[in-house]
Amino acid sequence: MVGSSSKFPIRTVHINEDPPDSEIFVSDLYYADIYNGTGDFCSWDSNGNDIFGEYDWNGETDKMDLHPDVYVGRLACRDTGEVTTMVNKIKTYENTPAYQEAWFTNLVVVGGDSFPDNNDVDEGEYINQIVIDMMAGFNPNKQWVTNGKLTGIAPTGVNSIKNAINGGAGFVDFSGHGNPMGWATHPHINHGTWVPTPTQGLWASQISTLSNGNKLPIVTVEACSTSKFNSDPNCFNWALMYNSNGGAIGSFGATALGWGYTGSGVSQGLIGKMGLDTFRAYRLDDSITFGEVWANALERYITPGMDAMDIKTVSEWEPFGDPTLAIGEESDPPNKPDKPDGPTSGASGQEHTYTTSAIDPDGDDVYFMFDWGDDTTSGWVGPYNSGQTGSAKKTWTSQGDFVVKVVAKDEHGRLSVWSDPLEVSMPRNRAFFNSIILEILERILERFPLLEQILASRPIIGGLIDI
Repeated sequence: MVGSSSKFPIRTVHINEDPPDSEIFVSDLYYADIYNGTGDFCSWDSNGNDIFGEYDWNGETDKMDLHPDVYVGRLACRDTGEVTTMVNKIKTYENTPAYQEAWFTNLVVVGGDSFPDNNDVDEGEYINQIVIDMMAGFNPNKQWVTNGKLTGIAPTGVNSIKNAINGGAGFVDFSGHGNPMGWATHPHINHGTWVPTPTQGLWASQISTLSNGNKLPIVTVEACSTSKFNSDPNCFNWALMYNSNGGAIGSFGATALGWGYTGSGVSQGLIGKMGLDTFRAYRLDDSITFGEVWANALERYITPGMDAMDIKTVSEWEPFGDPTLAIGEESDPPNKPDKPDGPTSGASGQEHTYTTSAIDPDGDDVYFMFDWGDDTTSGWVGPYNSGQTGSAKKTWTSQGDFVVKVVAKDEHGRLSVWSDPLEVSMPRNRAFFNSIILEILERILERFPLLEQILASRPIIGGLIDI
């Protein structure tokens, strides 16, 4: 469907959420929910009063199947220039194809403390972490309050987010608050303060100036009204799309108020779960088109006996993008890689080699990425023949205990699950430490010759003077 709300018809639905609210909002699910469970046409106006998608609306409730029978997506273009931009972006993305590029397995997550409560859970970061854990094989870039990325001065929080996306990513997840014009969140239990700095939010005017070129992500926004294109045709999610110098290739977000649970319950329902189900549709359901991701996410959420809030959550989840856009290929992913093999102990500052192998059911070449357990990875190494041993080298620069694991992908970009972990301990590099101590002692002895004569009679143990 190509066109903004003034160019291509919209269908509004009417849901009474008492409590807490009643709302009329756009739902493009109307165009996909063609039949009900018995195969009859589903009009979303079963009572024939010309008011669509009613749920307890003035006492009326329409029978709606909600299950999408076809894949849909909207390009909310306002003019021919935006149509040209989107067509060019889609053609380039598929002709590359993007999902085989190295940058595609970058994952940007943005969050903070979403709700005004006194629990220890920062809901946005909590949702982001579940996405990270689910998206095995993707390199996470955490744009969080707790690591200072959203509250900085140089770079500012806004520039930090933009820099992360400009570097290229297959997916981006925003979890927090929103309105048609922007997204924002809070520091921990500090809901009088809004971030990112310096503008107390990331706005459509800022996101429309992204310069990531053809490194285009699919963006998911768990927040209120960021896809409310009937209210503002330049809404946040669409501003991500029409940028001719970058932005996004597809986005998901709410066309109305997006409600959520607080604390760890944020992932159990409403918009928090809807966002997670979108990533599950990609990663766990092996969806290979943008429209398939959207439809499978809804199917994961829809259950019998949903209440008004659940129905709203499903029907407001707007897909901006081409539903036929290819984001993967039909291919069986590689089997679970072997547990990494290599040293389980050693000294920091020394190089260590680790190996693994994996079988691809289709006989495709495979690549490996080692996660070193210190927020760094090997990057993708390969290609290797199916079953061939692959290797990567690592030098830890600090002491500590680390968990090394590895993931595989085939030549079509399909990812395996993580391997079993290998626990590695890196104590302090004693030789390096000793050299520093000896250098200090030499300087002391140069200034105090008498001390050198006294120490000359003392034994030396393990390279250190025993004093």
